[in-house]
Amino acid sequence: ALFVGAIGGEALGWMADTGVLWEYEQPRLSAGLYGYYVIELAFTGESCVHMLLSLAADSSSRDVPMLIHHAATLLVMLAALRAGFVRVGAAVLFIHDATDLPIDATRLCQSLGWTRSLHA
Repeated sequence: ALFVGAIGGEALGWMADTGVLWEYEQPRLSAGLYGYYVIELAFTGESCVHMLLSLAADSSSRDVPMLIHHAATLLVMLAALRAGFVRVGAAVLFIHDATDLPIDATRLCQSLGWTRSLHA
């Protein structure tokens, strides 16, 4: 979804100037940003449901911090969308996606038992 945000979202042009993120008059939600929001809402919602189910099956699961993280992200996404702060929401989504890459790679290495790659 990070690449969808970089390609489909015209957010990258104004993301360098953080002053425009907080302007009261925000642009309308374009088709590219709308698609990006829908993809992110679906992915984050699915992640929350999956972590809730894994927590219900195994109460000693380590997914509680990630569940809180994804639930907070979902809340910020919906609040930005509802309040009309399209640029803030797009910036949060883009940064969220960029930081999820190393986290997911680390979890994948742990699941596969590749302990040597975790120490690099």
